[in-house]
Amino acid sequence: MRLKRTRQEKAAILVAEDYQTDEQIAESIGITRKTLFVWKKKPGFAARVEEIAVLLSEQALKQGISRRERRLAVQNETHNKLLTVIAERAKDAELQTVPGGKTGLVIKTVKGIGKGEDFRVVEQYQTDTDTIKAILAIHEQTAKELGQVVERVEIEEKDKYASMTDDQLQARLLELLGKRSEPVRPEDTPC
Repeated sequence: MRLKRTRQEKAAILVAEDYQTDEQIAESIGITRKTLFVWKKKPGFAARVEEIAVLLSEQALKQGISRRERRLAVQNETHNKLLTVIAERAKDAELQTVPGGKTGLVIKTVKGIGKGEDFRVVEQYQTDTDTIKAILAIHEQTAKELGQVVERVEIEEKDKYASMTDDQLQARLLELLGKRSEPVRPEDTPC
């Protein structure tokens, strides 16, 4: 149900979007903050704000990062940009003589040490672990998104399981894999 007054409808949209303060909303549609306060107390206005908020939520779920394809595209784009940074660093003439510099995984930092007359600037070269971690995190997240991550479960106390029947072993395995809601009780297993 749309509000009959255009200003109220615009205000309801802005309140539902929740990007601006009440003062900013009032100013943008040419009313006072007090008027907006009064409108927000009216049941019809509040209902319209809620209706718009629901529509915006539904819309957000249909697009943006809430969609797996979009997240994967962003992850892929970020991954490619990180690899570009590495490739460009590998071509940097200054890094060619530094151990590992040709890989693009080495970064140079400049650090000041000492005080007064003893102060000097020192160049340090180190492996860019932050970029490596970011790439690995993207790989891990992408694998999760695509369902390619396999959890490994170690079976402990193999002697304990040696005396179990096939049904008991299967129940225990399902429990470990999280596919059984109730745990296997010790009294269910032979000693």
